[in-house]
Amino acid sequence: MATRNLTMVVDRKHAEKHKEGFAAEPSSFTDNSYVNMYLHHDGYPEFQGVQVANWVHTNGRQDGSAMAAKLVHDMYYDSCYLYPSPDMIDHQYTYIIWSGKKDIWISCYDNYNSENVFVLTPAKVISRYMSDYEYTDFANGEKRFVASQKLNEGATLMDVFDEYGWSDEYDSKYSDIMSSLKGSGMEDLVFVTRNFPDFIIDNGKLTDTINADGLEDLLDYDEEPIEDPHGDVEFQLYVYKGLKIGWFTDDMGYSGGLCHERDEKKWTKIIKDNGAEDYLY
Repeated sequence: MATRNLTMVVDRKHAEKHKEGFAAEPSSFTDNSYVNMYLHHDGYPEFQGVQVANWVHTNGRQDGSAMAAKLVHDMYYDSCYLYPSPDMIDHQYTYIIWSGKKDIWISCYDNYNSENVFVLTPAKVISRYMSDYEYTDFANGEKRFVASQKLNEGATLMDVFDEYGWSDEYDSKYSDIMSSLKGSGMEDLVFVTRNFPDFIIDNGKLTDTINADGLEDLLDYDEEPIEDPHGDVEFQLYVYKGLKIGWFTDDMGYSGGLCHERDEKKWTKIIKDNGAEDYLY
């Protein structure tokens, strides 16, 4: 879900100036962090906390600047941003990787409740918080962007909401997009490409542009608050050789080619035949 989070890398010597030590409020270390890496999704300790711990297990070193560079390289995906200060972007959880010695620790701070969640070694984070999520396999060289693409492979528009929670209001938000591709429901629409091949834009015909506004104050079936994972959506419908496909983009950084599932194999062949195989999921 869209649980905003930010990760810092700070040499542990700076914590010695605070009586709370590693548990101090992250804004205390604004001038000391090598990086302020914001991720828009899945920031809760059971996912991002474990992700950071797994990453440190593989990439931990004393040089904080080198760790910061590698962290962004490995954690990057479409909703990753860097900020000069952790205070410049609203987010719930701040993680700090404490560098400077071989004995690396991780802290987590909940900004919405103004409290430290944990100060633990990577091994303790994993043992306490690991769940049944699909984590990035950093130990074998996998990166978060690649892992997220694997998870989305062949995903329908409906599948995307399994992770984030469902609200009936999504039916009305996406009704025009479903109609444009002749789908009776979101489960009929499949993401066949990441981004959008140029040959469709250059040689296809743009027939419609649909804008769907992001939804606010959503509740799931259990009356629990959830957040629209896509926000504002723009959908450009193209026709190429008699087949329809749409360029789906949103203000969270997602982009993909969406088609009806009955046309997925046809589009896969067309895209391969036009030398754009790298765009396929």
